[in-house]
Amino acid sequence: MIRKHPKIFAQTDLVVVNKVDLAEFVEVDPEGIMDDYRRINPHGAILLTAA
Repeated sequence: MIRKHPKIFAQTDLVVVNKVDLAEFVEVDPEGIMDDYRRINPHGAILLTAA
């Protein structure tokens, strides 16, 4: 998502990555998402949730 829409994420103060407890089952890498976000927006905050 972040790689597809970098301009949106470059302007955010916070990104919420939800359902991280299911990441292994849907082949998603939360660390990769966080790395992508930090490259685009090094000052933005990241909140990981499992709600």
